[in-house]
Amino acid sequence: MNDRFNDTPPPDACRISLREPREVQYWTTHLGISLNQLRQAIDAVGASPVHVEAWVKYQAQVTA
Repeated sequence: MNDRFNDTPPPDACRISLREPREVQYWTTHLGISLNQLRQAIDAVGASPVHVEAWVKYQAQVTA
């Protein structure tokens, strides 16, 4: 896989798709989380990148 892709947002950046490996790679790298954490975030707040990012930040504060 091309490392440059990891820096480029997916074409549909309005929703995170766990079905697209490149999107999963992008979002886990971009957010600095594991696939399991990404799944937990989407289960908790939906597939909106804005909501997922907020959830990830909140979880980091809670566990710190």
